[in-house]
Amino acid sequence: MKFRTEVIVPEALRNGYWRGEVRFQTGQGTEIPVWQTMVAHRDRAGELKLLTSILRDLREQKTVESRLRESEAALRALNSQLQDRAAVCAAVAHDLDSPLITIDEDARRVLEEYGPRLPEEARALLQELSGAAVRMRSLIDASCRTRIDARGAWSHRRPAPRPLPQHPGQAKAAGEGQQPA
Repeated sequence: MKFRTEVIVPEALRNGYWRGEVRFQTGQGTEIPVWQTMVAHRDRAGELKLLTSILRDLREQKTVESRLRESEAALRALNSQLQDRAAVCAAVAHDLDSPLITIDEDARRVLEEYGPRLPEEARALLQELSGAAVRMRSLIDASCRTRIDARGAWSHRRPAPRPLPQHPGQAKAAGEGQQPA
């Protein structure tokens, strides 16, 4: 009541209206949040004739707002966990990427430099080794490809690995369907 007599009514008399959120207490002591609009009605001479109030019960709205805040907090926690997992995934991918690139590039270099002089079985093993490194990098890429950064934006990792070099011995293997994809 003190707020009404010290703030609401004087403001309505001064500006012609007052509006804001207040709490009413029932006889049982329960507080009810309401949106109140108080209007000062005056005649043509400016004399106050009537003060009216319109009250809107905000209990349902407050319940919905509370649920929304809880949902937002849960979503933020899940997003944080997702970002933590994405960071771990990126770190693991980074740690595995360098050795896999080395294996792939070394196998390719041996095939490029010595491929025609190597026995077919050795070329097939190097192709298999390079193909396995490429497939492993693809699996790592697929597990980390799409992630959410700190701003909530989607980001993607590097493009697909390059194909194996072509050699006369590889063309025969490719024709027989033995070259790894």
